[in-house]
Amino acid sequence: MLIYIKESFLPLMDGGDGAKDGETFAVWQHIKESLKDSLSSNGPNLPQAMTVLLPDGQGILTAAHQGQNGADSDKPANQPNGFPASSESLPLRGAQVSVSVPDPDNATVKDMIDILLEQAHQFGHDVLPPPRAQFIAIALPDEFLVESDVEETEEYKPAMALCVTQCRNHHISNIHDASHPLSQVETTYLLRLEWFDANPHAYRVPVCHCSPASNSFRWHGDPFLVAVYKGEKVGSVRKRIATWLSVDSEEIAEWEMMWYNNQQNFPCEDEDEELVWNPALLQRFSLVLVRDPDPDGPGPRDFWAPSPAHIQQQRSGIRIQTD
Repeated sequence: MLIYIKESFLPLMDGGDGAKDGETFAVWQHIKESLKDSLSSNGPNLPQAMTVLLPDGQGILTAAHQGQNGADSDKPANQPNGFPASSESLPLRGAQVSVSVPDPDNATVKDMIDILLEQAHQFGHDVLPPPRAQFIAIALPDEFLVESDVEETEEYKPAMALCVTQCRNHHISNIHDASHPLSQVETTYLLRLEWFDANPHAYRVPVCHCSPASNSFRWHGDPFLVAVYKGEKVGSVRKRIATWLSVDSEEIAEWEMMWYNNQQNFPCEDEDEELVWNPALLQRFSLVLVRDPDPDGPGPRDFWAPSPAHIQQQRSGIRIQTD
């Protein structure tokens, strides 16, 4: 059941002159008791409904998926497209999970992630890191191995952690760490949970796709994060991206790669050049793959978050309507 209450009715909850005896007043008292921990000088701080994409899967994750991609399934939990598509599926990586975050004004991204992981677990899907061989994919540079105090790539253990990316118009516009205040996260556009290596000498690089257009570029495809390690060359990162996208080396060799923002770009033409030659690049640039678009790929509208009406259909609770 979903109850709407006009703001002008809130004084009734305090037993004012307009309050009535009987069952109606009992309802007000019940609502007041339910909201007592979230009422503040700024008004009720009600739970916030959010829809977030998981790192893998497709479709809307519900209890119906239990056993299809979870602990009781023979299919690996981190296998892409692990959920059946539905009429509401987005042409984007990641199963959709709707969560309700209590006290959002005082919550952090970690609080939301914890609720999201628990919700996914209840639906039979544990969010697990990708296999190490898939995540790293290739031999790591000697410079990085020395910094990490290991001798061989096989000895290195990535410090896997979760962050939340905001996806807008085929780009990753923001990356939110666990400590970031949830109240400062823009929910107009899609949010997605992503794995990254938290090692201080590992970089999480946003990657997006474009194709040439007249005097410009046309953005397309589904953006993602790729791990890049200190000292790593352009050619090595290209091979890791090929593994992530499941394309062969000959195909990806034909794609131009560059650092890009709205003001300037730096082509990555030398395969033996260090990709992250200046860590400051990561603050203002994305890594762009110039390639032909997929006709079945997502459009700009697919990056808008589900509408409030769609969320309210999935959630029960109380809404305060301002007069």
